[in-house]
Amino acid sequence: MELARLFPSIPLVAEEDSSQLLLDLETSHQNGNNASNSLVEAVTNAVANSSSLQPDLLNYDELLKAIDRGGKETTSLEEEPATYWVLDPIDGTRGFLRGRMALYVVGLALVVEGRPILGVMGCPNWDTDSTYLPENLARGMTNKNEISDFPRTGAIMAACYGYGTWMKRISLNTVNVDVDGSCDDWISCSVDKCNSLQEARICIADRVTWELLPLSNALPATSAPKGFGERWKPTIIPTCCGSLCKYFMVATGRASVFLLQVKIQPSVKVWDHAVGMICVSEAGGEVTGWDGSEMFLASDDVGRRSITPGGGGILVTNGTLHNQLLDMI
Repeated sequence: MELARLFPSIPLVAEEDSSQLLLDLETSHQNGNNASNSLVEAVTNAVANSSSLQPDLLNYDELLKAIDRGGKETTSLEEEPATYWVLDPIDGTRGFLRGRMALYVVGLALVVEGRPILGVMGCPNWDTDSTYLPENLARGMTNKNEISDFPRTGAIMAACYGYGTWMKRISLNTVNVDVDGSCDDWISCSVDKCNSLQEARICIADRVTWELLPLSNALPATSAPKGFGERWKPTIIPTCCGSLCKYFMVATGRASVFLLQVKIQPSVKVWDHAVGMICVSEAGGEVTGWDGSEMFLASDDVGRRSITPGGGGILVTNGTLHNQLLDMI
């Protein structure tokens, strides 16, 4: 709704529309519940402290209209690359449903002529200790029953072409993030300095094992933390869920590499990568297809909803390791 108000001429490409929501609401009404009022109330509460939106003007029809703005049936772009927003309301749905410690991301990017130039990601469960939770468990440093004892903070990341990538911690009860606050509140992000594949920390897609990837024969890896598994092997970081949290990991230096194999073309959705691409690039990293080709977001001429990465996959790295991995692939 805010994007439509502030930038009415810039179209939106988004993952969701209201079709499933309408089905759920219809079922709810049949069961005697007024879920439409609950929806309006939930959104109204979320924007209650916003100075730009007026909660008293929100209604059920306006909310559905806003949700449908980026839907497949609503957004139609010309063949020439355009300027448009790309929104993923929840990347990592399984993480969102798990709640407390799993990572998920809300991502928004501005794409101009097929390339992201501006991006913002919010990761509500981002925290130093919780990010390394799998390693702490493996080392016996954390009892599973004590997971809820971790401090619950999140983070918002912003990147703009030519101006770097920045991150700010947020409280989970924060409704509005003050982007104009003290410069001390924002931390410059940079990728790690790892220059050895044997010392790299690698993210791979959920539900995929390293042995299924083409690099596994040439580069054996371990899922054990450094110092507690096999030495001189890259470490696979179990990061749930979705793709954008892996871009988040690389942009902050928590991981050196994110490797994604694409077996079916075109199965890669633009909202799963657009904002991550600009955040990693501005943090000093590199994002290409497995053949080294540029990731061009306007390859889907009309819908701008799919990406066709070259070489059968997407490679996200700290830049230093990029060519080494391309040669191996």
